[in-house]
Amino acid sequence: MKSRRVLGYARVSSAEQALGTSLHDQQASIEAYAKSRGLKVSRMYVEAVSAVHEKFERREQIQALMRDVREGDLVVCDKLDRWSRDPEFTWRSVRELHELRASVYFVSEQCDPSTPQGDTLLNFRIAFAREEHKRIKERMVGTRNLLRSRGYYVEGTPPYGYRRALPHGSKGLEKNILVIDPEPAERVRQMFRMVIAGRSLQQIAGELGLGRKRVWSSIHCRTYIGEVRTKDGWIKGHHEPIVDAALFAEANEIFSARRHGGHRPRSAPSRTDTWILRDVAHCALCGARMRAAYGNNRETDHYYACAKKCRSLGPRVTTGTHVRVSEVESLFSAMVVVRLSELREEIAKGSEPSAPRTTDVAARRLRLQQKRQRYLDQHAEGLASLSDLRASLAKVDAELLKLNAEEARRPARLSAPARREMLRELANLELAWTRATPAMKRQLVNLLVERVDLAKGAPVAPVWRSKEMIAKAVR
Repeated sequence: MKSRRVLGYARVSSAEQALGTSLHDQQASIEAYAKSRGLKVSRMYVEAVSAVHEKFERREQIQALMRDVREGDLVVCDKLDRWSRDPEFTWRSVRELHELRASVYFVSEQCDPSTPQGDTLLNFRIAFAREEHKRIKERMVGTRNLLRSRGYYVEGTPPYGYRRALPHGSKGLEKNILVIDPEPAERVRQMFRMVIAGRSLQQIAGELGLGRKRVWSSIHCRTYIGEVRTKDGWIKGHHEPIVDAALFAEANEIFSARRHGGHRPRSAPSRTDTWILRDVAHCALCGARMRAAYGNNRETDHYYACAKKCRSLGPRVTTGTHVRVSEVESLFSAMVVVRLSELREEIAKGSEPSAPRTTDVAARRLRLQQKRQRYLDQHAEGLASLSDLRASLAKVDAELLKLNAEEARRPARLSAPARREMLRELANLELAWTRATPAMKRQLVNLLVERVDLAKGAPVAPVWRSKEMIAKAVR
């Protein structure tokens, strides 16, 4: 008759614990239990790794055990928390073993989950392990906050240029102190010097052989000046700085002031300052603001592009959203000259004589207010009910709203002095347009139009401001 296989499993949480007696004691307990049953351990699976669910991928031995087990096997573990601290994995793995017609036994708890009593005990121990794990995490969080406040580095992987003083799994406060890794640290210093020299993020990453994200995060990492982050801010840490605080501050100030095209002083004009439609350009397809875009030659290939990257006006009309700046602005300049000439002609003619007002607006508004007061007086004297009052006031309010709407729609007239002043201003604008710098033209465009709709292959479509709005702006 073929003897029954016994598969043992022993685990500790760290490499340091593996050097102690815990693993030996677990294996001895498993072997003693197998011997008491007249069996011999066929294979022992041993590993040193945490048993929380986040570390399951690293638990190669227990995965190997679950793959190797077959019908009739007996899996023995000294304690339930040595098997796993994850309740979901414990339930699932025990169920899988039973489905394979294998058995599992936890020696210290004397727990055989295949029996009713063992199943109840297993559920109780799993629930207890879950609560214990929560308490452990709370203690760890509190301990880490305490260590941070004392200047120790308790985060994950150290920043590039540092390494831990002790290897992973070590005990003691020294493991939370960073030491400088000479070669990477020199690259970090060079990185900061290159930022101050005006190099771009792409140039720095390419020359140092590092990723753009690493360069960006390194420039902003205060750990390099010997600090650690606490919940109340940054404080002095126990590790040595790689760069001094002055170099760090200068590089960050320069880096934060960066714009497209590399470093330049804050007072220097941007690349798009000469684009006269920069403030008013909108996409003719979707109405979104237009952003700046550049072609292969960044000195000459300038474009207005839809910020939403839309592509079509509909299923049959397809066009692009990149409009060359030089082409559209030359067309628009001619349109501005025509528009200024039209405005001068309209204002020079004066407003067309409108039909005489048959009713004075102020008198109508006064009569309505008096009527409203009469209704209130009648209700106060008991001559009208509350419902009648509400109905009467509603009619008066409706007439007032109608009167206000009519007044708002009535075109405003320019007085003779205002008309003469505006004619002078328009003449000055027309003359100034041909001589103005791009910055001045941009200001004039903002005065004349509300928006300009652009699309490749479509005509330039400005929404001009009315002469009344322009008159108000130039006063």
